Order: sequence, then C-alpha cells, then structure tokens
Amino acid sequence: MPALTINTDNPPSDAPSSPNRPPVSPLTPPLPAAQLPAAEPTNAGSRPNFTHSQPDQTGIPPPAPQPIIFDSNPDVIALKSAISILQIQRQRATADIQALSRAKDEAVQDPEAFINDLVAGKINAPASGDSDSDNDDEEMG
Repeated sequence: MPALTINTDNPPSDAPSSPNRPPVSPLTPPLPAAQLPAAEPTNAGSRPNFTHSQPDQTGIPPPAPQPIIFDSNPDVIALKSAISILQIQRQRATADIQALSRAKDEAVQDPEAFINDLVAGKINAPASGDSDSDNDDEEMG
C-alpha cells in the first residue's frame, strides 16, 4: 500500500494577510494594583480588646412534657388497628401455606386422583367468604 505523505512546508500563499487590528481603548481604564499597608510586627499586648455591651443571652426553657393518652390518641388507635390486621393476615397466610402443603403432599402421593379431582372441578381456590375461617383442614381432606 502506498504511503501517504503530507507536505508541511509553508509556501508563500497568494492570499492577502489579515488586516492589522485597529487600536482599542478599554471600556474601564485600568487601575494600578492595590497596595496593602506595611505589616507591623504584632504583639499580644498590642491587640485591641473588644467587649460586648449586650448582656448574655438566656434561652427559653422547654415546655413541660405532656403525658400521652393512648386510649384517645389517633396515631395509637391507627397503629393498633394496623397491627391487628397484619396479625390476621399472618394467620391466614400460615393456614393457606399449610393447606397448600397438604394438597401438594396428597397430589404427590396419588397423582391420578389429583388429576381426576382437578378435572371434576373438586379442587379450586376457596371463595372469598370462606378464607376467613380457620377450618381449611376440612376442605382438602
């Protein structure tokens, strides 16, 4: 493959050069740099003493704590209600898991009977009103 070479010589171009820049004055005249006063040696005794003419501030004491009445506090009532609902849901979930485990064990022991019951429509999810009872053991047996 042939090599590619680039000529880097600067031949005189026929194009005219850029025009010279016109003189420009700054919008804001430049200022000389700021000069700090000469630093004098500082001694601890030569420092000025500053004092406050205002008296010390005093804070307002916090209000006295008020006892919480748990029987009438809406947050406590809502929390107790939520805990009760969660406990009921936990019991239902535990019962459902146990019922499914029993159904699985019965289906593994006798797969043909399980298929026959499934085709006959004997195996289905409990109705929404039936899931409240704790007698799920009788439905699968």
